[in-house]
Amino acid sequence: MIFLVAQLVGFLTSHFGWLRARLTFVRAARVRMPSVRARPHSMAIIGHRGASALHPENTVASLRAALDAGAHGVEFDLQQLADGTLVLLHDETLARTACDTEEGAPTIDAVKLGTNVSELNYADISTVDVGGECLPLFSDALSELVGQYPTALSFAELKAGASLALVREGERVVSAVGARPNQLVFISFDLAVCEEAKKLAPAHDVLLVAKCLTEREAHDVVQRAADRALSGVDLNADPRVVTTSVVAAAHRRGLLVAVWVGKAPAANDVPVVWEYMSKVGVDFLTTNMPRALTPWRRASQGSHMGADSYESSGEIRRGSSGGGTERTRVANASTSEKESVMTFLEFWRSRHKPLSQ
Repeated sequence: MIFLVAQLVGFLTSHFGWLRARLTFVRAARVRMPSVRARPHSMAIIGHRGASALHPENTVASLRAALDAGAHGVEFDLQQLADGTLVLLHDETLARTACDTEEGAPTIDAVKLGTNVSELNYADISTVDVGGECLPLFSDALSELVGQYPTALSFAELKAGASLALVREGERVVSAVGARPNQLVFISFDLAVCEEAKKLAPAHDVLLVAKCLTEREAHDVVQRAADRALSGVDLNADPRVVTTSVVAAAHRRGLLVAVWVGKAPAANDVPVVWEYMSKVGVDFLTTNMPRALTPWRRASQGSHMGADSYESSGEIRRGSSGGGTERTRVANASTSEKESVMTFLEFWRSRHKPLSQ
């Protein structure tokens, strides 16, 4: 009986903590929501590790599911093995994501399961089941994304603390596959890694990822990214951190602004936070639930959210500010002379050359 009571208390405590965190984000978003925010372009939806709320994270099936659900792109993590191979994997080991067979037998022995993958070769773990498929190679996954989803965007996270060899191999794979700048963005928590990525692949956008506790810290991250000539920042999706002031400061410097959520279920991966991020002008929202955002996007932003439904007879004006693409409006040529917004795809194509060029 004592054991059962202890288990119940533990369950309630853990779930109450998650609920309390969720309510904190909701309250912050409601309090700080700007009343009016005219957007120059619609916010892009990026599937966090694919559609990780419903599918095993960082699998090709999860990436496909996110894009098939209407996401503009996907985010995935890259780890480098001992033989130099890059694989889609968030953790340094397979302990959390490796699966057992249907018979209940593990697909990898316990020693390898807990070993840092940087000490293993691909041959050692190539048959490991990570959710209905083998551990994906970066080269294979990127080839499929570029080939099957040519207008989709990939956010490839180069793990913090990684050797520069990981960055060099990542750039080699991108070049070999032929992924264009409008198809792949490098992101990392590690400033040195970001700098190396920008040096090796100057045409590709590189975003500095950070988890900030305050608005001031977010401003500092924006300044660091600008000082190192990076393309933008990727901040934790917290309304207390990602304020109108922070986003405006980044855009004035020509920087992109992305936001990310934690592993599913994430307390900040909720409609009120999605709406807040859209209102303050965030360029990319990373979510575990891209399918859930499809009806939300249509309801909250109407015809401006999709290339299929958006029609504009106006001219997209382009310019430069601080090394980046100027955020400009689309001048609507209707009789009412009302200003409209670009879709994300229109904005992205104005930033990068079309695929046909």
